[in-house]
Amino acid sequence: LQKFSSRSIDALSGGQRQRVALARAIAPRPRMLLLDEPLSALDAALREILRDELAILLREFNITAIFVTHDQDEAMAIADRVAVMSDGHIVQSGTPEELYRNPNSAFVAGFVGNAMRLEGKNDGSTLRLVGGELKLPKESIGKNAFVRAESVTINENGTLTGQVENVTFLGNHYRIGIKGIMPSTLTSEYSGQNAPKIGEVVKVAIKAEDIMLLPEGVNQA
Repeated sequence: LQKFSSRSIDALSGGQRQRVALARAIAPRPRMLLLDEPLSALDAALREILRDELAILLREFNITAIFVTHDQDEAMAIADRVAVMSDGHIVQSGTPEELYRNPNSAFVAGFVGNAMRLEGKNDGSTLRLVGGELKLPKESIGKNAFVRAESVTINENGTLTGQVENVTFLGNHYRIGIKGIMPSTLTSEYSGQNAPKIGEVVKVAIKAEDIMLLPEGVNQA
């Protein structure tokens, strides 16, 4: 922002004002800092750059920060510990890795990582869906099965059969919606170069260890 140093604050854009506010907050090197959606006014590219820079500065200057955000990517990138709240209560807290890999409820699984519910009949060892069956993990804290899109793979040896409903190109991967496996659309993140076409029938695999068996709703931490 050096080239804007001669401008009045009224001449700065909302994003530029936000960057100035962040710089002013960090410059005195406070022992503790409260940041409430500090990157929300920035465009996507700048938000990602400042997110990483902010994480570096907070650690470099040893500043404890309470960072409020609805953006899970921001929380994962910046925080040493994350607390997920619902209705004014903390429902789970831990490192980003702990919350992502071991959510304690359906709510946390959906909020951190956008886990999808697998709609089928759980008989204890097998989940029976419209489009096939899946083996379930032995460890569980509930009966509701959830999975994340990156764990849903299109594989000719898969035990599920569905039909491609939509394909979205996202640069380094495709996001593919598959119907016919369960009442709702099942989403897969596909990293290959040649994505299946809309209408194509595909086989889908999900490993037992990638399925999370969780209680419904929200647990209190």
